[in-house]
Amino acid sequence: GAGCDAGKTSEEGEQSASLTETWRYPFSFEMTAPRVRPTAYTRGGEEHVLFGAGGHVVSAQLDDGAVEWKSKLDPFFELKCHSFVLSESRAFCSHLEKAVAWNLDSGDQEWTFSSTRNEYGRRFYDTGYVALGPSHFYGSAGGGWLYALEQTSGEVAYKQQFDHLPRGLT
Repeated sequence: GAGCDAGKTSEEGEQSASLTETWRYPFSFEMTAPRVRPTAYTRGGEEHVLFGAGGHVVSAQLDDGAVEWKSKLDPFFELKCHSFVLSESRAFCSHLEKAVAWNLDSGDQEWTFSSTRNEYGRRFYDTGYVALGPSHFYGSAGGGWLYALEQTSGEVAYKQQFDHLPRGLT
């Protein structure tokens, strides 16, 4: 499982702030360890945290870790984003060669998008290469492609190829 603990003193004997474990989420293999920065969000007046671990995308209550929903990652356990990008009702992240949108209320996968394979592959790149606008999810893919996808459907609203991979989208 994942957890965190610290003693009252550091190795040098200095006083340090103590960390207290509030809750933990178990996972079994190193390859299913959390690799995506947990993302806090509020839904229905309650604070939640969204993270990837144990081969799932998980939404849990922030205060006690009670799992609200889990969505299985298939076929591979690992997400490829650094952190989730959230709209009011959806979470977006990259998973292998595709972009994915999950419903924040249910955890259902609403859509996936894979760019066309080309000589550079078709990888849909990590966060830092994605952004969210009022109605579109923006992301970069192999071969210098920039995509604007409809948040609700994942349909391509716009695409443009550049000489180099578009980075740091805002």
